[in-house]
Amino acid sequence: MGRRLLEMFPANRANGLFDVYVHVVETGIPFASDDVPFVDPHASGGPVDQRLDLRAAKLGDGFVISIRDAGARHRAELEIRRLATAVEQSADAVVITDSEARIEYVNPAFERVSRYMRDEVMGQNPRILKSGVQGPAFYAAMWAALASGQSFVSDMTNRRRDGTLFQEEAVVSPIVDETGAITSYVAVKRDVTRERASEAALERFARERAQIAETLADLRVLPSPAATATEIARHVARLAGIATARVAYFTHVDPLTPLAFVRADGLPAQLARVPLERGRLLRERAEQGPWVEAWVGHPSHPYDRMFREMSIVAAAHAPIRHRGGLIGLLSVASAEANALELLTE
Repeated sequence: MGRRLLEMFPANRANGLFDVYVHVVETGIPFASDDVPFVDPHASGGPVDQRLDLRAAKLGDGFVISIRDAGARHRAELEIRRLATAVEQSADAVVITDSEARIEYVNPAFERVSRYMRDEVMGQNPRILKSGVQGPAFYAAMWAALASGQSFVSDMTNRRRDGTLFQEEAVVSPIVDETGAITSYVAVKRDVTRERASEAALERFARERAQIAETLADLRVLPSPAATATEIARHVARLAGIATARVAYFTHVDPLTPLAFVRADGLPAQLARVPLERGRLLRERAEQGPWVEAWVGHPSHPYDRMFREMSIVAAAHAPIRHRGGLIGLLSVASAEANALELLTE
């Protein structure tokens, strides 16, 4: 008591606060400022480095100052800003809704994945992404978990603004207040469309490999080359995505002589002779190894009309070798939309 302000905290002169207090006394106009950095290495009680909320008002011939330590709040605000920046820059989509599941916040990653802009979804229910892939039981289980205060973790298929589907790995959690009441929900979701497609492709590839192994194990040598070739073609035509299978052999006289042709749909198909020039091209190409090609109809193709009716998209050819020498060719065709990729795999 009785000590001078500038004697105790000389920094008030350097930082201009003392002039502010003089102005309050002279004019009677109160002063208020929040989160003021106050650094005073020469304070009488030792160095000071704080964040302060300051209020000053005239009182008689002097003034009254109220000072509140804003350090804790400042640190909390910094933490909030850091968290907000992390959420905004996160590669995972973040969606926050109120307790009625109305969207209150989405981050840029949500916009990139869903193709919806932030202002389009504010106040909407997240069901705008609903694809129909998940049934009522899925959402009943999700809401049962959230209502009990637990997080719900699952893969789900959603629909983008442009109608395309995508897969997400989602964690949906309730946010509760100090009384335990749910005030909002937050969902953190990662786009796993490519990962799931790759996993599905690997699983399919493994199944097809196993099917091919079973096919080879079941093959039998029959009394004639034509019968054996037909057995091979039938087994190959059972593989996923295959519409037709043909086995032919090379001779010195004829570049390519057909032995068997099978349709996967079981309909009969007559063996068609391969034109001489086409046979030469196939033999030359077969010497280099297997290949896949988009099918382009041509009147000279032995199965042109049939392939058009079957909507064939692509064909694949695999050389048949014996003791290192080229003896034949296995050819398959596919009508799948992704036939080029399918046959390449």
